Amino acid sequence: MNRDVSESSGPAREVRTLFSTGLSGLDGVFQGVMPGDNIVFQVDSISDYAPFVHPFCLEANREGRALIYFRFAEHEALLPPGAKASVYSMHPEEGFESFLIEIHRVIEQFGMGACYVFDSLSELAVDWYSDRMLGNFFMLTCPYLYDFETATYFGLLRNSHTPVAINAIHNTAQVVVDVYNNKGSLYVHPLKVWKRHTPTMYTLHSWRRDTFKPVTNSATISEILAAVGQPWLDSTIDRPDLWTRTFGRARQLVEEEQQGGQRSGELEDLRRRLLRMAVTRDRRFLQLCERYLGIRDLLDMGRRMIGTGLVGGKSAGMVLARAILASCDASWREKLEAHDSFFVGSDVFYTYLVTNGCWHVCRRPRDPSQAIDSADEARQRLLNGEFPDDIKAQFSAMLDYF
Repeated sequence: MNRDVSESSGPAREVRTLFSTGLSGLDGVFQGVMPGDNIVFQVDSISDYAPFVHPFCLEANREGRALIYFRFAEHEALLPPGAKASVYSMHPEEGFESFLIEIHRVIEQFGMGACYVFDSLSELAVDWYSDRMLGNFFMLTCPYLYDFETATYFGLLRNSHTPVAINAIHNTAQVVVDVYNNKGSLYVHPLKVWKRHTPTMYTLHSWRRDTFKPVTNSATISEILAAVGQPWLDSTIDRPDLWTRTFGRARQLVEEEQQGGQRSGELEDLRRRLLRMAVTRDRRFLQLCERYLGIRDLLDMGRRMIGTGLVGGKSAGMVLARAILASCDASWREKLEAHDSFFVGSDVFYTYLVTNGCWHVCRRPRDPSQAIDSADEARQRLLNGEFPDDIKAQFSAMLDYF
């Protein structure tokens, strides 16, 4: 479904080609898929994302576009039978930075005008234990895809993330659409379509075969939308992120054990998870931590953490050294001063770079003549940058403590 549209984006790219969702009715709702569009489908189940992915992939094949699929989640693969795509098996559990760099390397490799499909973004928050890092990933990757004039599909589980992630995604994506499944029928509700508008664009649409028609029956609209919780309106809905839920569950089990309950296998599983979340993912160091750091050590650390992420090698080494001394000789418990250190999670540093536009400046390639300017620009941004309000509040609370 190739169509050309004139753009004033520079002399080298005067004419840009519109993409297609593979569904002419949905193309009409969006007023076309523009080069650079990052389209986020918010769904209750990954099975409601796949029906949109399939025609998009087949249309990319029909138009002869490069199709790239980033595979990193545990859910079923999203490519339709017979689709031809370059599939990259990614490993987000190995860390944010390596995952991001590999994604960007692939984007650079395929260049202008490719089509991309991502597995459910919600799985990234699980691997990184952090909604904030999910938001950081999107804020770094979406503009990169936009610059290469791609069309990209993302899936996101609705009402599964905190505003830290949701706001970052909604503010950065070009198109955000809610997908609802009601009695086996799919409906779409566009929430954001950047630089496009029609009188019915932001209404609920029913999908029947290849058509998407605005729903005008108020009873039908109420039936579909009223069943879905809206956390920003309903104060009874609490959406703590995975980090908070994990620490909270561990604290709950410890309290139950103190009140006479039996120690559960779940608590030991949580101890191992917290070690990987907050202390280390290095195999050899992790073995030492598993031997000497108990669940209460980790909960004490969690109470004194700013942000989320790993505490860093030196901090982790000091905590481990105290635990080793205390386990070898009980008298050390009396000799050691009370532990009153605070910890800054690694996600805070990543967030500072992303929030202040330093990430790409620090990594700006490749022209040596720009190296000095880039370094100076990065230095100024680092010196004059700001943290998000919630992190600033945590730093302020720490200063009040002292």
